[in-house]
Amino acid sequence: MLAQCDASDRSLIIVEPRGRANICFRAKGTSDYLTMEISSVYLMNGGDHNLTATLTPASGDNKTYDVGARTWTSVGETGTGVEAALMEIRIA
Repeated sequence: MLAQCDASDRSLIIVEPRGRANICFRAKGTSDYLTMEISSVYLMNGGDHNLTATLTPASGDNKTYDVGARTWTSVGETGTGVEAALMEIRIA
């Protein structure tokens, strides 16, 4: 679920899009998924969860990234050099 970003709350999943404020989510439980479209995402933090993030660049070829718990992970343009939109977060 969408949550207010709070730097002191290390449980939050944090999405960093280029040119805008961070977007944060709070996962409930140990298995969950969320679909959305957030453009120009380049960095993510898994909060309390290991997760996968699926991004779609302009070419349309989805790329899935493993994002570790409490770990900042380069995704999208920092991972491939091509701007991409976050389409899904999945916790398993």
